[in-house]
Amino acid sequence: MVSLFRKKAFPIGLDIGSSSIKMIQIGGCGSGERIIAAEQVDLTPDIRNDNELKRDFAVCAIKEMLSRGGFQGKDVISCLPNGSVKNKSMRVTIGEDDETDDINRQLAARLGLDADKDEIRHLLAGRVMQGDDVKSEVICFGVGKETIDSHIDLLEESGLVPVGLDAVPCSILRSVRRSLRRQADREKNRFYIDLGSKYTTVIAGGENGLSFIKQIPMGGNLLNEAVSRCLEVDINRSIELRRKLQCGNDSINSSTRRALIDAMRDVNEELAREISMCMRYYAVTFRGHSPDEALLSGGEAYEQTLVNALKRRLGVDVEVAHPLRGFDIEKTDLTMSGDGSMCEWAVAIGAGIKGRDSLAIGSQKYARN
Repeated sequence: MVSLFRKKAFPIGLDIGSSSIKMIQIGGCGSGERIIAAEQVDLTPDIRNDNELKRDFAVCAIKEMLSRGGFQGKDVISCLPNGSVKNKSMRVTIGEDDETDDINRQLAARLGLDADKDEIRHLLAGRVMQGDDVKSEVICFGVGKETIDSHIDLLEESGLVPVGLDAVPCSILRSVRRSLRRQADREKNRFYIDLGSKYTTVIAGGENGLSFIKQIPMGGNLLNEAVSRCLEVDINRSIELRRKLQCGNDSINSSTRRALIDAMRDVNEELAREISMCMRYYAVTFRGHSPDEALLSGGEAYEQTLVNALKRRLGVDVEVAHPLRGFDIEKTDLTMSGDGSMCEWAVAIGAGIKGRDSLAIGSQKYARN
């Protein structure tokens, strides 16, 4: 019975991002794991900044992907959108007798949330010295009940059955760490950096889970705006030019190429500076655990000018992740995606892996409190 059960399709992993919607589903088990279906729909610039339009578009897009993508079943693990989840590293004093509810109340107050109504989760990243005192470095996540209810309504209206929700940083770490096949690679001290359209998520974590999270409100949208402003073109043309540059398209002449690189320089350098500050904070907080590599995911990891800025600023090896490494993708269109890394799928596949792992011990539908 166990072997038969493991051959079934696991819940769909869903990533409703700032610039695209991705759905992916895992099947099989062990070395025979495969991608059953994967679908992506891009959001046009006019939709991205209008929450109501984006919601309506997402419902229609998910229905269409379900109908044409070859997905099996409608169970889904969905990541809550980046901007809807508050996450923060805090230093607090936690006594041995402190209860989880008491800690969550303390953290909720700092996040501006209601511990009795909203969802608060925390994990201990480690013990640190603050002056002469020993403090607990805690990573906390908080999200309003209304946000959760609204997201579940969207999923159900789209024809999906939510069996779990996830936070973007958790999905990123889960998927990218899974792609590290050797134990030595998994034990290496590194930063995971997801370069998105609206947010850049910086994560440190190892075998014991997350130890640092920082979400920086900078990403591809700012690069698009910089190109639009400097080259005096609209956003759609800006996006088109950047894609051609990333693909090494010969239709861009040398003067346009130079203008694009110059237009993006300030944003690239500022984002690289913000990420380097995260690494310095981590190195000071957790002495002896300075990262020696940065692993990149997200759609903006294809932006070589940004990757080059990170290499100059961070002072560590910078590599692009392959979150679908080890999966059989031959029966999907993913083999034609990007440069072969498919790093933009990290969040969606992380949610899919969560669904696979949760079904290993049984499944139940997501219930609202």
